[in-house]
Amino acid sequence: MTFTFNGPDQSALSGGDLVIFDNLRVVGSAAQTGAFGTGKMVNISTRGKVGTGGEVMIAGFVIEGGPRRVLIRGVGPTLGGLSVPGALANPFLTLLRGQMTIATNDDWGQSANATAIRTAAAASGAFVLDNASRDAAMLIDLEAGAYTAQVSGVNDTTGVALVEVYEAR
Repeated sequence: MTFTFNGPDQSALSGGDLVIFDNLRVVGSAAQTGAFGTGKMVNISTRGKVGTGGEVMIAGFVIEGGPRRVLIRGVGPTLGGLSVPGALANPFLTLLRGQMTIATNDDWGQSANATAIRTAAAASGAFVLDNASRDAAMLIDLEAGAYTAQVSGVNDTTGVALVEVYEAR
């Protein structure tokens, strides 16, 4: 299920960043079950421009009902291989709860749990990241609460990136 929000005059928008949801996946939607409120969202992703300082890409999400294993990715270099112009060459991913940094990642393939990240991505339906890519990703168990995933560029670089949050399976 894909939702695209296109206003007739995007220049009329003010007061912050324009966010476009590239992909929103819902399991057990009303169309499938005939009833609302019976499904759950398992993935959301947004593509946008990553700047520096206060212009980094930010995605907020909330975990309800207890601990959940979550896959979070900041994709840049792989987008370049998919013909997205101006892709961020080396994203850095930071996960926060309030002002507290929970985890960070740069170059996911060098993570101690890279195999688990790859397995969770495949099980969640995420597209493949090359092990040697400079994309960022983390697989983490989170308690109920509000979180923020931030994507910035290593050494204050800028470009287009994708931030994704999956409930890992």
